Amino acid sequence: MLWVGAMVGFALAAAVVMGWLPEAWWVPLALGSSLLSLAGLLLFPAAFPMTSTLGALVVDLVVLAAVLWAGWTPSDLPA
Repeated sequence: MLWVGAMVGFALAAAVVMGWLPEAWWVPLALGSSLLSLAGLLLFPAAFPMTSTLGALVVDLVVLAAVLWAGWTPSDLPA
């Protein structure tokens, strides 16, 4: 369920970036998806090949840093 939740959450977050869903949904979706994915990686570190696990870890950390530290929102994208 962790992987499904993270996948659905990231897909919905992408829909926010595309402008298909309200921008107010961005932070909860991005944070929730990243945290679910990190939980899955920590609980099941051997579930995927090491390169996939490291790639997912990097993406999760970049999303968390972009949202929490940099305050990035989809409206920051150039039109």
